[in-house]
Amino acid sequence: MAGLLPARPCCQLSELLGIYFGSRARLIKRSTDGQAAYFSLLRNAVARKVVRLGRSVGHMEAKYQAVKTKKRMAFFIELALPAGLEPAFTQAA
Repeated sequence: MAGLLPARPCCQLSELLGIYFGSRARLIKRSTDGQAAYFSLLRNAVARKVVRLGRSVGHMEAKYQAVKTKKRMAFFIELALPAGLEPAFTQAA
């Protein structure tokens, strides 16, 4: 399921918001203009899906980093939010 993307943009945004609120991601201020959604994920497939959804929904620029600990991998993703999508990420789930 992680490799599949919904066809409609509204469904893609809904799935991205579901991962955002479900993984307890947070908004961070960027040094440049705007805000970014910051995800800390444990699964590679989910991390790839977040990047793909961000690119397809709002052409969001993604910065990602994979960190290997002794037991597992962790994936940190920062999606630059366009001005029109910021309110969707600030409202309560």
